[in-house]
Amino acid sequence: MVKKLLMHPGFPIWFFHLPIVPCYLYLSLRRLSLAFFTNTNPAIHTGGFVNDSKTDYIKDIDAKLIPEYLYISQMRSFEAVLSELQRKKMVFPLIFKPNVGERGKGVVKVHNERELARQLEKNPSDVILQEFIDYPLEFGVLYYRLPNTKEEGITSVTLKEIPNIKGDGIHTIKDLIESKYGNLSFENLGKINTGTILEKGEYLPLEYIAHRNRQCVFRNYNHINSPELLATFSKISAQIEGFYFGRYDVKANSVEDLISGNNIKILEINGVGSQPIHIFDPAYSFLKTYSDLTTHWKLIYKISRQNQKRGFHPISFKKLYNEIQLNQETCQKF
Repeated sequence: MVKKLLMHPGFPIWFFHLPIVPCYLYLSLRRLSLAFFTNTNPAIHTGGFVNDSKTDYIKDIDAKLIPEYLYISQMRSFEAVLSELQRKKMVFPLIFKPNVGERGKGVVKVHNERELARQLEKNPSDVILQEFIDYPLEFGVLYYRLPNTKEEGITSVTLKEIPNIKGDGIHTIKDLIESKYGNLSFENLGKINTGTILEKGEYLPLEYIAHRNRQCVFRNYNHINSPELLATFSKISAQIEGFYFGRYDVKANSVEDLISGNNIKILEINGVGSQPIHIFDPAYSFLKTYSDLTTHWKLIYKISRQNQKRGFHPISFKKLYNEIQLNQETCQKF
């Protein structure tokens, strides 16, 4: 009951973290810095805690592992955007997302040029247009490595269950949704005739963003963690400069593909602000949840300390506070 209250998606994220504040303050005191974690990923702005660019993570990754994308600066004309889309052979629908953002805010699926023009007009900041990937499974994989040793690991694997319905050949889409989810509304229904009857066994996703604030359910999948999975993400992580801690959001056709790294697409990478999202599994206990969070903060502390000895220093708390304020102002635009 307590965990369910703390993890309510309507509450700000800091509310969920209240039970680990003593741990954070203790580690901050040891480092004499409330922003000690911002050097965890030295090549990433604020270590990936806030206001980090999504393209900074993926720009050096093997192109076959990421969806085709187009970075759009706020100064670029709409005609230039269309021309670049044509050159890259990118077709609608596309995922429109802010280059700096969090928790799925401002992320929409655009189906045509008219919708794209409307989104660009609404969002004056730099954005990314990303190829829409329709693989059926999405995972979160949290990876770390220590700067001064060969130690590395995966500390969290999560299956993200996007709201969906399965046809029975009898009932309409509307009936199936009401039966399973009641009166909840979903983003993916704008272009769908809800009076349609799906074929028996036909799968229909009701969302395209796997986030808790869009009715997605996270399932603990740590049982698939293995040396093979670690080898896959170790190889990918080695391609990212100054990257020691973060979560990959990945789409795959199967668990086997995720483990092998074949036929996967990395939708996004998050830095030190990443959470081990398996803890949001409704079946995961309160004590285990905060035990795991404490373990992750201690791991961040260890990486940060080793990076400081290598000459990478965290930013000041004043600068971090200003970055957080800027982030809140940015997110309010979406």
